Amino acid sequence: MINSKVDLHMHTTASDGSDSPFMAAEKAAACGMDIFAVTDHDTMEGARQLLPGTGFARGRAVRIHAGGRQLSFLPGVEFSSRTDAGLCHILGYCCDPDERQLSAAVRDLVSKRSAKMEIRIENLKKNDGIVLTREEKDWIYSHESPGRPHIALILMKRGLADSVTDAFKRYLNSRHSPVPAGISRIEARQSLEAIQSAGGISSWAHPLGGEGERHISPEEFKAQLKVLMSYGLQSLECYYSRYSEEEIHFLLEEAERHGLLVSGGSDYHGKNKTIVMGQLDSFGQAVDPARLTILQELL
Repeated sequence: MINSKVDLHMHTTASDGSDSPFMAAEKAAACGMDIFAVTDHDTMEGARQLLPGTGFARGRAVRIHAGGRQLSFLPGVEFSSRTDAGLCHILGYCCDPDERQLSAAVRDLVSKRSAKMEIRIENLKKNDGIVLTREEKDWIYSHESPGRPHIALILMKRGLADSVTDAFKRYLNSRHSPVPAGISRIEARQSLEAIQSAGGISSWAHPLGGEGERHISPEEFKAQLKVLMSYGLQSLECYYSRYSEEEIHFLLEEAERHGLLVSGGSDYHGKNKTIVMGQLDSFGQAVDPARLTILQELL
């Protein structure tokens, strides 16, 4: 797989990735990346860890040293969101992590994710007879953004699954462990207003559907896009690791038609997914950073 020199969608141990923020930065440098973002689910803690000493100013990328090189770093977040038109994920780049509205959105999401986690833990007990210990629960909730991969790692440690993917398939998929739709999400309006208030740039992550999700129809996409644009959406993640050439072309046309910026990211999770850092399409073509017009606003 050919790696691009830019990746604006990566997750760390602050949410459900396997690499620490510092390890992700080192890997980005090692694979020749020039620009990268940390966009953990519903928290800016991963991005925050890389900010000290950088002179960060809201709305602008910073320069960091990693692997003996200098890279441009975009501190980010991925908000689990919903509208009346459906579920979505909203990325925010170069936000002030301490801004009041953004902090409130994170607190709301922490509460909602905890409620969802309790349902998953109860489903494990009810459906599979697996009871997590107090120590295991404490470890899950010690994370800023607890999710299914954390349960999966416990199941692997117990010898009940061979991998995170295997744990998902056996115990944590939507059929085996049903959870009410949208229970751990906030309104997209709140996500977008929080990003704007914090001085960031917003982008709709994997707008046709992410890893393991049903890909939505063009009609569903257009209905959701209309709603999100009414709330101030600024960019589309047109380049994405699981999208075909046809899907990327469709999204690029939509971005141009509506005057939206273009973003791109892999959705890298380290060992917790099979996605390669810098993989911005499904067919192995590197993406020129100049195609990601969102960078014109952030660098």
